[in-house]
Amino acid sequence: MCVVGIADELRGQRPVAFVLLKEGAAIEEKKLEEELISFVRDKIGAVAYFKNAAIVKRLPKTRSGKILRKTICHIADGIDVQYYRQLMIHLFLQKYLKN
Repeated sequence: MCVVGIADELRGQRPVAFVLLKEGAAIEEKKLEEELISFVRDKIGAVAYFKNAAIVKRLPKTRSGKILRKTICHIADGIDVQYYRQLMIHLFLQKYLKN
């Protein structure tokens, strides 16, 4: 799971979760979102303003496996993702042309 802050007019930023499911796991996205919101409200409180979660197939990562959180924030905020496209092409070429 990856939680990043996205732009919010009232609060500046608010958290959004992107969740990867394990093989064979099946849950409706709406049910998962409701369970995560309930969990965060119980543990942190309503001040966290956590309202959105999405199931994704994969997340952008570096070669060492670190999640590119800044890139995810930019994509979620609608900022130009040309940097992201170039990075993915670069990582693809490094992976497959090294052999």
